[in-house]
Amino acid sequence: MKIRSYLPFILIIFLLGACSSLKQTTSSEELHEVKSRPIALEQKEQVEESKIMEIANIEIDEVEIVEVQPVGGEEQDEQKQEQGEEQNVKKDESDKDEPQKSRGQDEIDGKNTGKEPNVTSKNVLLPDENSKIRETPITHVLIHFTSNVLNKPDDPYQYEDIRKVFMDYGLSAHYLIGRNGEIYQLVPENRVAFHAGKGGLANFPEYKDKLNDYSIGIEMMAIGTKEEMSIMMSEDFYESIHPKDIGYTDAQYESLTLLLKDIWTRNPSVKKDRDHIIGHDEYAPDRKTDPGTLFDWSRIGF
Repeated sequence: MKIRSYLPFILIIFLLGACSSLKQTTSSEELHEVKSRPIALEQKEQVEESKIMEIANIEIDEVEIVEVQPVGGEEQDEQKQEQGEEQNVKKDESDKDEPQKSRGQDEIDGKNTGKEPNVTSKNVLLPDENSKIRETPITHVLIHFTSNVLNKPDDPYQYEDIRKVFMDYGLSAHYLIGRNGEIYQLVPENRVAFHAGKGGLANFPEYKDKLNDYSIGIEMMAIGTKEEMSIMMSEDFYESIHPKDIGYTDAQYESLTLLLKDIWTRNPSVKKDRDHIIGHDEYAPDRKTDPGTLFDWSRIGF
């Protein structure tokens, strides 16, 4: 009977103990869960970070690295390029303004200014000692022939050899026309060349021994007939000259025609007739035979 009376109290105490034990177990599990949660979270974050780094490495390997210029850099580069182009243009222009040099023979296209020829010629001016300042008007053109046949009968028409003859004897002419039609300018037209010497013209008595002062001299590389050359060489010597070197060439006539037209353009006082375009043998017939009978005046319009 006594046991039964205490049974309800015992049951209550048991239930209370069970509840307390259950509460402690739950708290312990929760505490374990709370403690383990940061560790799991940290591991998860490490895994995710590892995956991110792996992806990042892949993308870095595959992406092309481009150097990005700061704002305004492109404009600065364009300005530098423009400055460089301007310098090149100036250099090119300065390169264009600088005269071209050659070995003593500057081939020029004369401009129709002053006394420069308007036909293509080779400017190989003789020293000033071989000419003098012109103080009188130009009214005549005097035509000659010349060569170095006495020294080189097999090769009488080398320009350098003929130039040396002029230098050695103090002679000169304004122009020299080669066998292929090349024109050499030896003396400017505003200077007097030494080519005519003593002589006279019936229609110009005041020009006696003074034709140099009023004329332009043109030398043609040529050799005359046996009779015309006899005053300077023997008959046997003349016979040794190759026939192709005797007389004048078509190219010479063509160049002389162009040169005369150009001279008339600059010197209207030179009339287009045979009184003003003459041969050396007409001015000094007693001592000169050039340009001689082999010269065909009709080839230059007379």
